[in-house]
Amino acid sequence: MKKALFTLAAAVLCLCAQAQNTSTDSLSQQVDSLQKVISQLSNKVGATEEADLDQQIWKDRAKFFSIGIGKQTLTDMDVDGVKWDSELAISMLWGRTYYFPKKAWFGMLKLGIDFAWMDMSYAKYKDFSETEMQPTGGTYDWGSGYPSYYEEDDDDLDLGVWQAEYAMRLGPSITINPVHHLKAGLYAHFVPTASAISMNDEVNVTFVPNFAFGGSIAWKMISVGFEGRWGKAKYNSFSVNDEGTDSWYDEGEGSLDDVVTSEKSRLKTKQFRFFLTFRF
Repeated sequence: MKKALFTLAAAVLCLCAQAQNTSTDSLSQQVDSLQKVISQLSNKVGATEEADLDQQIWKDRAKFFSIGIGKQTLTDMDVDGVKWDSELAISMLWGRTYYFPKKAWFGMLKLGIDFAWMDMSYAKYKDFSETEMQPTGGTYDWGSGYPSYYEEDDDDLDLGVWQAEYAMRLGPSITINPVHHLKAGLYAHFVPTASAISMNDEVNVTFVPNFAFGGSIAWKMISVGFEGRWGKAKYNSFSVNDEGTDSWYDEGEGSLDDVVTSEKSRLKTKQFRFFLTFRF
């Protein structure tokens, strides 16, 4: 009898242990499945957040509009020592950057092609009526106030000394995004420019192959930067001939060629400016 009871008890214990092992295995499988689901969801959320951040950093910041202010000089290459300094130099730029590759190198570096369809600039130079020309070893410095023999007749046409330009831009850039929305970049641009320069009673116009180099630091849509720009060309210069004008009005003779004279002059421009850019 005792032997039978002992055998029965052992059988019950075996069944209970087997049932417990089965239950433990089932619970473990459920936990593993839940962990896999959680991991997959986390990966999807992380990928979505990364894609959204990439969209905000690169694609949503591809277009740019900037305004700049700086210092500009104009040099006459035909007359040694003749140079104008600006008292005002402003600019406005509008364009877009095309980034590649699609996925940033090392998670933070991209190259770009910058294209600007509008680059407008204006510089007002110090007027000669406020400068003085003094000899310095065969050349001249332009200071403050002409000597009397350089003063112009009040009746002469005086348009002031200024420079207005309209240009387009194309060139490479490199941008690094070390953390979150912070970016820093460098660029080099070819700037084909239509340039017009007024020199008191003379107007100069031509096409100038300018070049620009600069850099910027950006946080989200706002960036600040600097730029150097330079170029030189042979301008078509037009001026009014006073004697021809007098003949035209007083004697009723002469032609337009007698009134307006033209020649060539070589001029060089340099500019350094700081700018504020909005990217969107």
